[in-house]
Amino acid sequence: MKIGRVYSNDLFVGILYRAEESVVFVYADSFVAHPQSYDISINLPRSKKQFTSPYLHPFFSNMLSEGSLRKIQCRKLGLDEEDDFMVLLYTTQYDVIGAIRVIPDEIDELSEVADEMS
Repeated sequence: MKIGRVYSNDLFVGILYRAEESVVFVYADSFVAHPQSYDISINLPRSKKQFTSPYLHPFFSNMLSEGSLRKIQCRKLGLDEEDDFMVLLYTTQYDVIGAIRVIPDEIDELSEVADEMS
């Protein structure tokens, strides 16, 4: 299962993953409790709830390149241009505008990241 580990600078924020026909974002408990934490988006307030959407949340989709740059990135990385989730995972780990980065990871089950999320 592909997941995205979301960071604000070097502070672990939470995970983003695809579940069936939706995309889910969950804040890490450690981030919610951290004194320097903040809502990464007005529509993603810090909480222990899961934010589920049938598509990539607009906060994350706004991090994606568009047009010819996206075509070039997808061609070089072997990605489907229409798969916003995978494009996010492989194009937003370096040189992004702002503090938020998404680092791709491969896990077998969500339980593998349970310790990091608490």
